[in-house]
Amino acid sequence: MRERLALFDVDHTLIKRSTGEYFLAEAYRRRLVPLSMLVSAIGLYFRYFFGKLEWNTSDVVIDGFRGIPRGQFLAVAETAFAKYKQDALCARLLGIIADYKREAIPVYLASSSVDLFIQPLADYLGVDGIVASELEFVDDIATGGIVNGPAFGAEKLNRARALISRLGLSGADCAFYSDSVHDLPLLEAVARPVAVNPDRRLKRIARQRGWDIIRFAPTEPR
Repeated sequence: MRERLALFDVDHTLIKRSTGEYFLAEAYRRRLVPLSMLVSAIGLYFRYFFGKLEWNTSDVVIDGFRGIPRGQFLAVAETAFAKYKQDALCARLLGIIADYKREAIPVYLASSSVDLFIQPLADYLGVDGIVASELEFVDDIATGGIVNGPAFGAEKLNRARALISRLGLSGADCAFYSDSVHDLPLLEAVARPVAVNPDRRLKRIARQRGWDIIRFAPTEPR
């Protein structure tokens, strides 16, 4: 492998659906969040799917998360992960991550999802760290805010670049695996962009530019 750092998107890339979807379903089951949050999440997903989501503001507030202790977030995230790891993790990408680790190449998750949502997955995979949207807490109680806004689109690129710089590397040293055209800024900034089960627009771009395309069916992890 030529790359010295590998970055992986999470939702619809490493897992079939989204970590937020699994988290909210479990949080609603525990009566931590209202039904309206699930309904709003469906609308958010469709805007994301059709490329209509604009989520680059630094003052995002998720009212339904306000007042929830950090410990409860972690407990819900662990339970949600225990459910999706059984049928939604993608074995082929798990194998690719294992190959990077055997070569002592650092692996990071780079997701727009909330950091606590993906932390159980990061721990399970044994990756070196995460780039994600960071939920704000005061005295371990969620304010509903997102620190410096979501790690989405150009902002995910900014945070990935900061990580790459801290590691003493450049985009020429990196690979990034993602399913979404929303990640085009970061895909264009690395030497090895890989489209994983790409959406329609990313598939077209990947074909035009000769990028690697990986298709798979999610299976139970090995």
